[in-house]
Amino acid sequence: MGDIGVWLVFAHLLGACVWVGGHLVLALRILPAALRARDVGAIQRFEAAFEGLGLPAFALQVATGLWLALRLSPDPCAWLDLSDPLSRAILLKLGCLAASVALAAHARLRLIPDLRTETLPALAGHIRAITAVSVIFVLAGASIRAGGLGL
Repeated sequence: MGDIGVWLVFAHLLGACVWVGGHLVLALRILPAALRARDVGAIQRFEAAFEGLGLPAFALQVATGLWLALRLSPDPCAWLDLSDPLSRAILLKLGCLAASVALAAHARLRLIPDLRTETLPALAGHIRAITAVSVIFVLAGASIRAGGLGL
């Protein structure tokens, strides 16, 4: 992949570490304690602390991910070829991207502005979903290094 390819992969992985790691901490540590204590403030404090690092990390992943996909398969139309394991992995990652954006937009526009004890379970569902999508993102990315999704 040449020098730029190594740096693209490094930047992509760094962004993934921040994005996925942050969501795992939120889902596995912060959220259970917040639900037990019915503490909306714990989620809000995490959100305020993570957003400034998490969103740029996600943007970095999107930019480097698209760049890497174009380097591996220069014709985006080829990404629709479900008979190709690499294309299936790229499509899965694009699906995860769409799901992430949809979940984040819904949470940011609907749930977080009106967050209170009664709406915390709905946000918890979103947090679990975005965390699951993030982990699937990682698995799909790892499969690319192994030749794609051989389903």
